[in-house]
Amino acid sequence: LPVEPELEALARLGRGNARLELGDHVGARDDLERALVLCRMHGFDYLMMQCLALLGIVAAVTGDVRAMRTASSRAVAAATEHGWEGTVWSAAATAMLAYAALMRTETDDAERLAAMGLAFGITSSSPRLHFTLRAVHGAAAFDGGERAAGLAELQQARSEFGDLPAGPEQVASIAMLEFRAALMLGHIAAARTVLGWLAERSGDAGELHVMRAWAEAAAGRHEQARSLVWHVLRRPESAVLPQTMVDAWLLEASIAVAAGERP
Repeated sequence: LPVEPELEALARLGRGNARLELGDHVGARDDLERALVLCRMHGFDYLMMQCLALLGIVAAVTGDVRAMRTASSRAVAAATEHGWEGTVWSAAATAMLAYAALMRTETDDAERLAAMGLAFGITSSSPRLHFTLRAVHGAAAFDGGERAAGLAELQQARSEFGDLPAGPEQVASIAMLEFRAALMLGHIAAARTVLGWLAERSGDAGELHVMRAWAEAAAGRHEQARSLVWHVLRRPESAVLPQTMVDAWLLEASIAVAAGERP
């Protein structure tokens, strides 16, 4: 690495971003945190905002919601302080805050933050970011009671995104949101569509088994649902998202209750 602090910070930021794209989350976090230290020591404020935004994404894909909120909040604060709200980095950090609020069932905040991210107008240059913000906004609307409109927005976001490349965590998390919404409304065909979309992109990911198990349980076929969910419980490494294991255990618990196995 170069010895000049500004060049070393840039190099570590670039390498951290590349490692994030390649799925090396530990390496990405290490490079980005080292870059962040240099930014704080030498006053590289714009690079600091970039590091914080990327650290928020690293935390999101590894399931650390608390760290995601902390890093993303600091990125947004830096953007606000310096007038950088119209940058893709500010929008990305806002998207992570919206997703964190959705995971915490803070529905109003999730919808407001997603709308704010979309209003920046910068997302047209980043289809992946636009996809995330639209999907989170739709899921928040669904959770807030606008169920038909929320599901429609989730479907439209996926349709517009199409087959563009995206990280496995992004694809799996948004597919789970849309599938669950469709299933809750009884739209079985719509649920199958998003299941197929995820299957084409993720191979044999554990999320697919949980989604199929949800569908079987909703149809009252508890034994089939239990068989599917145990595929994930026995092989937690098959899940792309850490929170999928929570979904799997909750489903197993509900099946056990339905079967009279209360202990």
